[in-house]
Amino acid sequence: MAEASKAHRERDTIALVFDSVQALAAIDDCGLYWVDQEGNAFGHAARNLSAEAVSRYRREIAADDPLHPRHFCGRGEQAVDLRDGRIPSARRERYVRSFLAPCGLLHELDLFLYDDHRLIACIGLMRAAAAGPFNNEEAARLQAIAPLIAALLGKVKFEATVNFALTGRESDVAKLVREGRSNNEIAGILGIGRSTVKTHMEHLFSKTGAVSRTQLVWLLGSSSSALPN
Repeated sequence: MAEASKAHRERDTIALVFDSVQALAAIDDCGLYWVDQEGNAFGHAARNLSAEAVSRYRREIAADDPLHPRHFCGRGEQAVDLRDGRIPSARRERYVRSFLAPCGLLHELDLFLYDDHRLIACIGLMRAAAAGPFNNEEAARLQAIAPLIAALLGKVKFEATVNFALTGRESDVAKLVREGRSNNEIAGILGIGRSTVKTHMEHLFSKTGAVSRTQLVWLLGSSSSALPN
């Protein structure tokens, strides 16, 4: 029951965020994802895009996304338009052709959200050609509410990672991962084979949605109350 309630709060908060940005700028769709300390994106969600489109973005498009946070980490960017002159035209055109156009979209403005100067999330606002590109007034309005949105999403991120429904042995492995232990060290400490450790690690990556070991440690650290001491 608690997990279901938490999931409802997460969905309600994300819906509130989408409603808020839609009230400030005319959009046809919007998506969001969280960003770890290395600039990796995870936890993707979208308002209208199909699950297949979101999955395809993660598998095929994200690595070449001209608005991906790795291009802007450390710059303090708040809002970046796809028309930004710093984006190579070939990459922009490829992104439009391979992702936006098949979804019936053309224009995109990404809002970068921070917690104590660290980038924690990104919201992509998208619209079709008929609506025209985003203007400076829309960008200014969105940036003005960015701190509130960041606070909301930071809370969702924490709640969403409190409990990953780990098995007892996965929790044992997770605790050692948080301590910075290698797979070989974990195998020795727990008295299990390296292949078994690898299997548990695969389960941890799958359950947390992490894309790197560093991100896994960070996510597990956020959920430390759910792990053994």
